[in-house]
Amino acid sequence: MTLNQVGFQGVSRDITKRKEAERLVMSRNRQLTALLNAAQAMGGIPDIKTAARAICEAAVEAVGVRMAWVGLVVPEGIEVVPLTSAGLDEGYSDNVKVRWDESPRGKGPGGEALKQRRTMVCKVSDPLFDPWREEAEKRGFRSVCSIPMVHEDSVRGVFVIYDAEEDPFDGETLEILEIFARELTMVIVNTSLYSEAKETVQSLLAANEELLVTKLALAEVTRDIVFIISREGVVSYVNDAAAEAYFGISAAIDGDLVLVGAFRDNGAALDSGAAYLFDRNLGGPDAWGQLTKFVPSDAAEDDRAGLSVDIRGATVVVGAGWHDAVADKAGAAYVFDRNRSGADAWGEVMKLTASDGVVDDFLGHSGVSIGDGRVILGAYGVDGPMGTNSGVAYIFGTPFFIDGFEDGTTDSWDAAIP
Repeated sequence: MTLNQVGFQGVSRDITKRKEAERLVMSRNRQLTALLNAAQAMGGIPDIKTAARAICEAAVEAVGVRMAWVGLVVPEGIEVVPLTSAGLDEGYSDNVKVRWDESPRGKGPGGEALKQRRTMVCKVSDPLFDPWREEAEKRGFRSVCSIPMVHEDSVRGVFVIYDAEEDPFDGETLEILEIFARELTMVIVNTSLYSEAKETVQSLLAANEELLVTKLALAEVTRDIVFIISREGVVSYVNDAAAEAYFGISAAIDGDLVLVGAFRDNGAALDSGAAYLFDRNLGGPDAWGQLTKFVPSDAAEDDRAGLSVDIRGATVVVGAGWHDAVADKAGAAYVFDRNRSGADAWGEVMKLTASDGVVDDFLGHSGVSIGDGRVILGAYGVDGPMGTNSGVAYIFGTPFFIDGFEDGTTDSWDAAIP
């Protein structure tokens, strides 16, 4: 039996919209991935050129254009200097020569975008693109988009994109490219801020170094002791005067205070001597600093104050073993009180001498100590009971002695035991 086909039945569906939607989704995913890569490049790469190239590459991939490059404006100039590019460049950006003045090379899309501070789009066939057309056509470019890079009303550069189609830059594409341009702008701004900060720090360091050199030069010609002490209390520099002053010939400590003798200090006269008081916290916690300098009121040449020192509470005693008080080099010692001239204003209380002092006794030369309401001074040159230069010690006391003379009222001292 023969069967005759009389017709057929089927269903037809238009899937154009679905395919277009899928294409848009894939395109959007590609764009989002590219934007993420660009953001990572902006934050993770310290070098401006490398970061800018990564963003250019992400932009080329995101919108599928043929080439993109970044140019920076020259401060106080009209030139645009290419920084980097991505895509089919083949030396194009190195020779593009874009300006932003009124010359022919300043009237193209790049120059106009900078001058007008807005995105410019044109075809390669446009008359204003004449200076670059030949090289652009060699690479198959048919359209150009230029986006200015502006930050805080300051033009930083231009982002230029090329494509093989004549009208590829629709609203969505321009929106994405402008995001890339903003990321490029931030890379340039952040790098500029870093460079400015680095230059500022280097300038301050250079200025500080120059100031230090000047201070050290002055320190070498002064008669005073000059030194640099660290927060840890380490002396890192002393000038020649300090080296010749025998700074450190004697020392005493009481709590956070350190007293240091310098018997050949020339502050008052040649080898008149002095003592220096340091406070552990003067410049802040554990920041050592010089609190004051003790110089006898009648300091004279070759007195050598500071050969011996001691400190207790609010009292400092400085021995001057070569002082000519009652005889040549009979010696003396000077008492200073913390509140003599007011609260925390150190001042000299009086001078201690031996009533029976003679030539070359050297009282206060080699020993001084404060304790138990008294001051004891050694005098190694005294001809004592044991013979010539056998030495003795003098103990000085006062009825007004109160915890290291801290009341600042002491003015009557006697040699209690010679």
